[in-house]
Amino acid sequence: MNNRLENETSLYLQQHKTNPVDWYPWGEEAFQLAKELDKPIFLSIGYSSCHWCHVMAEESFSNLEIAEILNSNYISIKVDREERPDIDSIYMDAVQAMSGTGGWPLSVFLTPDKLPFFGGTYYPPEDRPGMPGFPKVLQHVLDAFKTLRPKVEESGKGILEHIERSMSRDQKVDESSLDVSVLNDAFEKLNLTYDKINGGFGTMPKFPQAPVLDFLLRYYTRNPESNALKIVEHTLQSIAAGGIHDQLVGGFHRYSTDSNWTVPHFEKMLYDNALLSLTYLNTFKITKDNTYKAITEMTLNFMIKYMSNSDGYFVSSIDADSEGIEGNYYLWSSTELQESLPLDNFSKFEEIFELGKEFSINEINRSTILSKKNSEGTPIRFLIDEKAVIELDQVLSNLNNSRSKRVHPRTDSKVITSWNGLVLRSLAEAGSALNNSQFIAHASRLAELIVNDMKPSNSLRHISTNNSTDSNGYLEDYSHIVNGLLSLFEATSNKDWLTQSLVIADQMIDLFWDKDQSVFFDSPNTATDLIIRPNNILDNAIPSGASAATEALLRLNTITGRGGYKDIAEQSLLNVKKEMTSFPGAVSQWLSCLDYNLGPSKEIVIIGELDDQITIQMRDLIASQYLPNKVMLVINSEEISSWDHLPIMDGKVMLNNKTTAYVCENYACKLPVNDLDLLKEQINSDSQLTTNSPFKVIDSSFFKELS
Repeated sequence: MNNRLENETSLYLQQHKTNPVDWYPWGEEAFQLAKELDKPIFLSIGYSSCHWCHVMAEESFSNLEIAEILNSNYISIKVDREERPDIDSIYMDAVQAMSGTGGWPLSVFLTPDKLPFFGGTYYPPEDRPGMPGFPKVLQHVLDAFKTLRPKVEESGKGILEHIERSMSRDQKVDESSLDVSVLNDAFEKLNLTYDKINGGFGTMPKFPQAPVLDFLLRYYTRNPESNALKIVEHTLQSIAAGGIHDQLVGGFHRYSTDSNWTVPHFEKMLYDNALLSLTYLNTFKITKDNTYKAITEMTLNFMIKYMSNSDGYFVSSIDADSEGIEGNYYLWSSTELQESLPLDNFSKFEEIFELGKEFSINEINRSTILSKKNSEGTPIRFLIDEKAVIELDQVLSNLNNSRSKRVHPRTDSKVITSWNGLVLRSLAEAGSALNNSQFIAHASRLAELIVNDMKPSNSLRHISTNNSTDSNGYLEDYSHIVNGLLSLFEATSNKDWLTQSLVIADQMIDLFWDKDQSVFFDSPNTATDLIIRPNNILDNAIPSGASAATEALLRLNTITGRGGYKDIAEQSLLNVKKEMTSFPGAVSQWLSCLDYNLGPSKEIVIIGELDDQITIQMRDLIASQYLPNKVMLVINSEEISSWDHLPIMDGKVMLNNKTTAYVCENYACKLPVNDLDLLKEQINSDSQLTTNSPFKVIDSSFFKELS
């Protein structure tokens, strides 16, 4: 008999519907019952592709004796962290405050009033060295709840106060203290944690940390004498050659369990692949090394083929496990390789690849596939000649055909708006930079879906799955979608995407910005089922909603001249001064925003017929350059009057009846040019700025007209 999770749409909750545990979804029914029966709440938070979530489900939540303890003494609630990032954020902060660690599955004990008073992560079904068994934890927590109730309540209130204090922001930061020295200090701290042998940061487990790498690329453009680019290249090449990278079809696994990227946790998350594809793209723009271009294309093609649904959305994840074994789908023994490849194919495999560390699964030694590297650390698979590429493709095809006969890991088909925003941005920027019409087409289709789905409620939703939707979007959804739409606007010159980005940005401010406290909150101002309204600033697996919102507003301010956008962005930056100087690796997207705000910004306007070859070539040239603080407008010469309200367009016309480009910094412009080579010279030089374009405040009626 199924439990109350039977009718939930979340795949993670569906995976627990047959547990003997009497699970409740998060909601008033569970909390009201806890109050009526005066029982503590056991809150379990995880996600569908989480390996240790599966382990605890099999060991404890399927155990009849443990289920009886829970059902008799607790109200048990199961939450999908991907559906409710706000709940996860609050109680993760609580567990980290109590234990100093966090992770998933997250196991939290609450009073009937939702106050956390004890918690941890994975618990085994019996006592193990250094780790109490779950039944013992349940009994001790129950005893405390019954016999030490005042202390339990006091502890819960104390933890809540701690979380509230941690979310408060310093309102007395001197704006002048946010200068280049903050970036320099952050780089020095990151450099100290750089793994000079294996790339990346720290020891193990090791995460790719794309936002940190993105900041380092920005830092390199400001300080080309630094080793910032070396750190990025070393890390990206090591990741690409490692077991964390699926060498057969592309795509990156979640993180590496070792320091040299060999043995990953095997789940594939949409956000990791969206972020890393953009990092590889930007590294290609700087270096012009085709290795990074190839990995960008490989990763985006992987997402299109394996992580998009029939509508054109992108799904959230691919599980780590198949047949109950983590990595079972991806691992190989020497025998399996030889049986899958003809002799000449196997020889080619041995030239390019090798097997990583062996570990035994069902008494068979199996390993991840690694790419061999040249003396400079570059995966040699990306350095071979055209004839060898054909041979390599045959090797990969044979291995993939063999692997596809195995039991596939399960795909979580839910659509998460914020993660789709990350994909939208990467597809748009890669399509523009690499002149790839397929990527632009997928990005445009995705944007159309997102905008059309907004229309019934005039708001973004966070989740869409199995034709059921959650209408409550979070800050991360709004901010990442705005950034994605802005990138698509630059890639296509379609004014509709700028219009939509303005609409959504204004909604974002209305729903999430608190002008009294000068902070962005993660949940909308309509949220009523939380003990506290979270405002997480840390850039964890993805950039925080607040840092992404800050970037979006800075970009929009450069285009539109709306001073209010910049005011909010700068106040947001002041709020994280302490974190930027103390632990930069946790707020790296904020550092990128600070870099943008310090400038100089680069404004590029191209005016001409959109299908004119020079117009196209100029746009392609700009798109192929790494110009992190730039905005680009490509304006149809016949529609120029509809854009002249924008400060970025002040004084700009098409000259000599030819496509005309303007390159400006902080609205001071170089001489307009009609020639592609001259534009290239201006982009790559510090030639004298000659034309002043004052930054004027514009009438809000223009934006109503635009919308």
